[in-house]
Amino acid sequence: MSAAPEEHTGVADAEQLARGFHLYNAELQDDPYPQVDRLRVGCPVARSEVMGGFWVITRYQDCRFVLQNPDLFSSHQNVIPHIQKTELGPDIPTQIDPPDHGKYRRILNPLLSPRVVAALRPRMHALVGELIDGIVDAGRCDFLADFAVPYPSLIFVPLMGLPESELGTFLDWKNKILHTYDPAEKKKVFATVNAELQAYFTEVFNERRRRADPGDDLIGNLVKARFDDARPLTLKEFVGIACLLWSAGLDTVTAQLSLAIHHLATHPDLRDQLAADPSLVPHAIEELMRFDGLVNDCRKATTDLELGGKAIKAGDMLMVMYGAAGRDPEQFPDPYRIDFSRHPNPHFGFGGGIHRCAGSHLARTEMRVAMEEIHRRMPRYTLDPAKPVERHFGYVRGLDSLHLLVGG
Repeated sequence: MSAAPEEHTGVADAEQLARGFHLYNAELQDDPYPQVDRLRVGCPVARSEVMGGFWVITRYQDCRFVLQNPDLFSSHQNVIPHIQKTELGPDIPTQIDPPDHGKYRRILNPLLSPRVVAALRPRMHALVGELIDGIVDAGRCDFLADFAVPYPSLIFVPLMGLPESELGTFLDWKNKILHTYDPAEKKKVFATVNAELQAYFTEVFNERRRRADPGDDLIGNLVKARFDDARPLTLKEFVGIACLLWSAGLDTVTAQLSLAIHHLATHPDLRDQLAADPSLVPHAIEELMRFDGLVNDCRKATTDLELGGKAIKAGDMLMVMYGAAGRDPEQFPDPYRIDFSRHPNPHFGFGGGIHRCAGSHLARTEMRVAMEEIHRRMPRYTLDPAKPVERHFGYVRGLDSLHLLVGG
């Protein structure tokens, strides 16, 4: 685990570090925090000159300002460099600005409401039980392959209304899109995989529209939805929403849960707290999300302004680093200490502002069920010393493997 940053990091040092900064820098992949902490301490709004140039935002209050002012910072282009996923357009609603953003959220929010999520809890408990049974019997696991990947996937794929038999294809597409780091290879991926995604969801859209009743799953409700209560969604809009749901539903809980279990496996005192007192689980989830923020997001300035003492020009890109904000000592005292009683805990684990994650109820419930059952059924888990942990960093941080020994 990275240590707290040295407070003497200078402005010149941070500015030099920032000039070549991007999410796929090799030195960030195992542990990004030493580098991003240097930026936050020395130059919290720093300029990178790669990928066309952009500002790196690492201080909590600056990140909050960007997220809460969509009129000043557009989400229309929220990756650097800009790559349009399909010919049909952007992900919806994450790459949509007001006023249309709110109209799309009024469609999505009821489909992922607390009531909908509550109905999924029995399925979550049953699936977690099945997965833990296999792990306990074996006495070991790759937590990614044996739990963190199949668990949320097998909840979300049926929720969307997609066939479980095609999960392997979905996961292959997801891995290629989210975890391809070489710039040249990434261009090939976006030229091929996204064309396949577009073709797939186009066929799904057309097939559901041919039905007398499109169904009551997410896909069916999107086909029946009315934009601004006036008209059906177009194919372009449907694909934009479906692509977003597909990528978020298959990756974010996997990544957050695996990071949490890794930290607990290396800190048995914290692990044992949860085993002894399950009521701590909801607080632990929030604190672990703060400590290991997954997502790095981007915005484009719509006007000239000042941020963190730097002159931002209209059209400039900004990278908002949620993980760096979560370890900002000005917002979170003693940020490198995991404290299950930390309150308040206004982390950016689900983003912030109008683009706060629509699936937060589902994600929190999935993680709560998993954490409660893991610490009830297999509370003594440790890292397998013979198999090192593999990590990655990028627009979504996570692990590639996490081998655990269970019991003993």
